[in-house]
Amino acid sequence: PDVNTLCEIFDEGAVHQRVGTFFHPSYLPARFLWLKRTQPDLFSRVVRWMSIGEYMLLKLFGETAVSYSIASWTGLLNRYTLNWDDTLLSYLPIRREQLSPLVDVGHTWKGLSSPYAERWSALKNVPWFPAVGDGATANIGSGCISPNRVAITMGTSSAVRVVHPGNVAKIPKGLWSYWVDRELSLVGGALSEGGGVYDWLLNTLRIDSNLDIQTALNKISPDSHGLTFLPLLAGERSPGWKGDARGALIGLSMANSALEILRAGMEGVAYRIGLIYHLLEPSLPSDALAIANGGALLNSPVWVKMIADVLGRTVIMSQVEESSARGSAMLTLRSLGIVPDLDSFPQITGEEYKPNIEYYERYQEAMQRQKSLYEFLNTESYGE
Repeated sequence: PDVNTLCEIFDEGAVHQRVGTFFHPSYLPARFLWLKRTQPDLFSRVVRWMSIGEYMLLKLFGETAVSYSIASWTGLLNRYTLNWDDTLLSYLPIRREQLSPLVDVGHTWKGLSSPYAERWSALKNVPWFPAVGDGATANIGSGCISPNRVAITMGTSSAVRVVHPGNVAKIPKGLWSYWVDRELSLVGGALSEGGGVYDWLLNTLRIDSNLDIQTALNKISPDSHGLTFLPLLAGERSPGWKGDARGALIGLSMANSALEILRAGMEGVAYRIGLIYHLLEPSLPSDALAIANGGALLNSPVWVKMIADVLGRTVIMSQVEESSARGSAMLTLRSLGIVPDLDSFPQITGEEYKPNIEYYERYQEAMQRQKSLYEFLNTESYGE
């Protein structure tokens, strides 16, 4: 009900262009309304609202701030002024002074407060930097630092993101725009579905853990199972932003095996990644590279090949195992002046997965089936 309330009061399209996000349970405007409605006594006792990174700075230094990167993921940061959005704050049951000051990623703190200075004497005068969004650092760490390289990340969930210099003129419908720092924006979409769907299917279908699953999946021809899998098992983020959406599987018969259902689920996730990529595509150079990263893809060549076939373009696998950690280190080294810019770091990539055009055409038909199923269940189109 809180998302619906916000949609009734505000022009969501205008808010989306101004703060870069939609009204959704993932973002703070709806969460503030929900918490006040469900736990009013607790809500009334709050003095400051902050993320875990801000809280840690407060404990270590006695003061705190929030980076533009983290603030942009709240749904409250005006992307034109780089300040908290006045229009939203005028309605929400919070005050500006309850939010942290805004700083860029290069802002530093030194001089740990007691007792931390005594406990960690070696760190007493080491510079500390504000937290940065893990999606932003994943892009940086995998070498996707410009529109020429698009990051396709999959862990438990998934995302497709691209870094742009400055603000994009118009955010495509269905996508968001966050910040890496005040000079680089991050445009893309996030999916609740990813490796979590794979794990759920493995456990639910009780697939033999001793089986060489990748080899077995590779023997199943693309979309040969007659199934359409809508993998919205945890609600929807991009591109339709229906938090109460649910998954569905149709076409099931006694002829289907557990492995076919598993492959249908993986293909279903790949189609959703394809939706995000196609929404981004008009803003990309024609020769943009698709870079895959994240544990779910590092451990599943079959899934990477599916994505290449769905997109109809080559996908290059990043060999960075911890792209968010590497991205944080890269931003820190730049802020310290040890390197002049993010281009100073080498690209670490591995195998290239080239698309099969026959499979691409087959998958386009399957994507349309999935889209039709979504629209049937949700009564409205998405991402268009």
